[in-house]
Amino acid sequence: MKTYPWPMDILTKASGDGRKLITKPIDITPRDNIRPDENGVLRIVDCELLRVQDTILYPEVKAQGHFHFFCNDQGTLAMYGKRLNVNGSFPNIIDKLEAVKLPSIPTDTVYATELIWPGHPDTEVPTAIKDCPEELQLIVLGLPIYKGRLMTDASYQHSRTILQDLCADMLIKNFPYLDVGSKRHASAIMECYLEEVRRLGIEGIVFKEKAYSGWWKLKGIKEADCFITGCKVSRSETQCGLITSVTIGVLKDEDGEIIEMGSVTGFSLEEKRKMTDSYCQGKFDNEYIGKTLRVLYQEIAGKGKMKHGFFDGWRPDKDFMECKAEQFGSLSND
Repeated sequence: MKTYPWPMDILTKASGDGRKLITKPIDITPRDNIRPDENGVLRIVDCELLRVQDTILYPEVKAQGHFHFFCNDQGTLAMYGKRLNVNGSFPNIIDKLEAVKLPSIPTDTVYATELIWPGHPDTEVPTAIKDCPEELQLIVLGLPIYKGRLMTDASYQHSRTILQDLCADMLIKNFPYLDVGSKRHASAIMECYLEEVRRLGIEGIVFKEKAYSGWWKLKGIKEADCFITGCKVSRSETQCGLITSVTIGVLKDEDGEIIEMGSVTGFSLEEKRKMTDSYCQGKFDNEYIGKTLRVLYQEIAGKGKMKHGFFDGWRPDKDFMECKAEQFGSLSND
């Protein structure tokens, strides 16, 4: 049986041929349950789809970086992260981060952290780890283990107090606690925080029930008008043969240069069947290429593609020539 180094043997569990975290933020509601109203204000469509009620939540800023465990194993420092290795393992990259300012950490203690490259999306963090680690910042957002004690059942306040004493200057920003009642009440709270996310220009909020368990995430949603540039036929067991996603683009300038923005999912089964029938009949290019649609997404990733884009409706009132890169700000100048 394969063994794993401390603390990865207790902070992760078996998942296929690899490992996965025992605690990580889960969407507090499905992404497609968040929609803008006629005034562009983000709303929770169905409060019953919220996954929390009748509890105390402690909100924190959701950092936009790469998650790592910073560990002190009997005096030896380690930094375990998964994203630099896609095979399900968690390599120790402490030797690659000698230029990064790291907080003091007691023996037999683990911090949950994010490695952030200020001014860059999270997808570019591996580049910084390789080429310019001195530009990275480490943010502490949790205390999974403290002096040998697993903190999954510890209170949020207890762990936060410890972290304030140990690394206050690197601790993630938090907000006053929330006493959440019914799902209707929770829905109103989440809508307020969606506006706060937009106002602060942050990725989202993590709501925590305990020190290292019961973590929920709420990400902000942005919208854009794009046009279809292609389609993808599913090869999955359940939807094999159906068009389940389309590729989208916008125009860079008046010369008609197309900037590809990635792919979009979220179509109803009826809509998938309509697109598939059109494709099978050889009509897709005429009926769908260049067709405009409203897309909801979370952010633009490092390579200029949308993250988590999903379909929000057709725009028959808008020509594809009106779908410009300028709606994404600096993208049109890249």
